[in-house]
Amino acid sequence: MGSNPIEAAKKEIMKYDRFNLEEEIQNVWQTKDDLTAIAERLYDDPDGPMTEDEIGNVLTGLSELHETRMKKLWKVFETMVRQKNSFLTEEVTMADALDKIVDDAGKE
Repeated sequence: MGSNPIEAAKKEIMKYDRFNLEEEIQNVWQTKDDLTAIAERLYDDPDGPMTEDEIGNVLTGLSELHETRMKKLWKVFETMVRQKNSFLTEEVTMADALDKIVDDAGKE
């Protein structure tokens, strides 16, 4: 039986750095562009207006996609905190960690 790539990825121990965190933050911002695209379709679709069901389906899909992006972002952040990634102490808040990441980025 072939290996399942999803299970293999779960078993792989990932090491994340601030570049991974930055990438995931950028991915979450994609939701804004998705909303803009949906609004354009609502107001300017050459095929006519979307039905209530279509609007509901599009918004539900976007909500699930945003949730997926947020879970990935949180996974990267939590992994970095657990790894202490050479910039975290044992007791930090999310704000402390993000401040440190921003400070370190400014030093480069």
